Amino acid sequence: MSQILLIIPCYNEASRLNLELFKTYHDRLDTKNIDFVFANDGSKDGTSELIRSYISKHRLQANWFVFDNPKNTGKAGVIYNAYHWSKKHIPSINSTANTVAVDFQKRMTIENVGNVVPTLYDWYGYWDADLATPLFEIQNMIRFRELFYARKEVVFASRILRMGSQIVRKPTRHYLGRLFATVADLMLNIGSYDSQCGAKIMSRYMAEKAFAEPFISGWIFDIEIMLRVGENNITEYPLVEWVDVPGSKVKIYREAFRILKELFLIKRKYNR
Repeated sequence: MSQILLIIPCYNEASRLNLELFKTYHDRLDTKNIDFVFANDGSKDGTSELIRSYISKHRLQANWFVFDNPKNTGKAGVIYNAYHWSKKHIPSINSTANTVAVDFQKRMTIENVGNVVPTLYDWYGYWDADLATPLFEIQNMIRFRELFYARKEVVFASRILRMGSQIVRKPTRHYLGRLFATVADLMLNIGSYDSQCGAKIMSRYMAEKAFAEPFISGWIFDIEIMLRVGENNITEYPLVEWVDVPGSKVKIYREAFRILKELFLIKRKYNR
């Protein structure tokens, strides 16, 4: 069974972070092959304390971890930092990627792990904390890739409204998203339908390429990942379910100039 690490970026999420949903999903797994790193991006509302308390109360230290960014760096920065932190600090368990293992009971909080061998996961990913993309889609994304695109090592979730799917999105955000995708394609020739959905998974090898260096963009770093790993290594998975959750901190229409500036920076850096 492949071992998966999922990074959950969090910034001031204490009022809307549904940890019960995370736990319900994890409890239903036949094998605990998915670990969560809640990446706290300098929150000021007690997000980190809330998560740590929940982990301790429900004895989830074997599979749930908290990374505290020293300061707020934005989604790109906290995911990048959490990825590199996990490679150094999360103790190893049995998986196809590891030759050294420790007992689950010894896999406690980071203060107690000592100098054990860090985990090398088979798959890495990141997932928006609001769970607009339900967690069951993780297995769907992996199966989709195995069945239809076995040679692809990166899977991007895509909010494509089609028969049989439940994609609930505000019309304004949908059309702004389509406008962004069109502009990004014209400028960078990437051809992605939905580069900005907050659910991505990739192989260990591709994760090393994706997070080889800090991102130059704060909002649209997903495009940088596409360019780093190569579009030919990516497939887009059409989600079965995605429901817009109120309270998003990203206001596209307010950040239009910044997003356009980041597109130009990406174009220059990656010679597009």
